[in-house]
Amino acid sequence: MVFKGAPVKADEKLPIAFVSGKLLKKMPEAYTDVRGQVTADYQTYLEKVWVKKLNKKYPVEIYEDVLKTVNRP
Repeated sequence: MVFKGAPVKADEKLPIAFVSGKLLKKMPEAYTDVRGQVTADYQTYLEKVWVKKLNKKYPVEIYEDVLKTVNRP
C-alpha cells in the first residue's frame, strides 16, 4: 500500500506479508544504490544480538573494593 503497487497475494505457507523500512523521497534506481545502507543496518542488528548473547553468557561483576583502588594517586 505504501509503494502503491499491486496487492500482495497471501501464500499458504507464508500467510502474512510485511514490509518494514522508511519511504525515501527519491526511489533508488537499483538495489546497489541502497546496498551499503542495508549492509550497515544488518551489521548493527547482528552486533546488538551478539552483545546481548555475550551479556547473558558472561554477566558483568563489579568489585567495589577493587574499583576504589583504581586510579588513585
